[in-house]
Amino acid sequence: MTGYVRLSLAMACAVGIGLAMRGSLGDALVARGDEAVRLSRLPDASRYYQRAESVSGVNVQILDRLVLLVLLAPDGHNERTAMVAADALIAQHSHDATAWFDRGLIEWKTRRYRPASTDFQVAYRLSGERRARAFAAIALGRMRS
Repeated sequence: MTGYVRLSLAMACAVGIGLAMRGSLGDALVARGDEAVRLSRLPDASRYYQRAESVSGVNVQILDRLVLLVLLAPDGHNERTAMVAADALIAQHSHDATAWFDRGLIEWKTRRYRPASTDFQVAYRLSGERRARAFAAIALGRMRS
């Protein structure tokens, strides 16, 4: 084999290994973020989840963690990041009830009750889960009061 063929083969293997390890790296970053949440280090957890999103792309697991941070943080930290992730996931998978429910929770936390109610209703129509319907009714009640 010539040097050029060896170099090409080595590069192809490196790219293949990199793509194969991408999911594992994302999972490891989510695990580190979970540990940071357990230790009440929310800014560290946010950084780990955002890195996981940049490595493996947005998915329901990462979105759930970002929503958890939004709900735990008293200062409204991470709301924009979580909303962007929710919008991206819904754009990719419009029939994912969990993504709609998560986006509704973010909107609820930011006191945008009408869009929250709409998202909860969509989640209910997609999944039939009663909790989504209940959250939609509560959001409508909050909006009227």
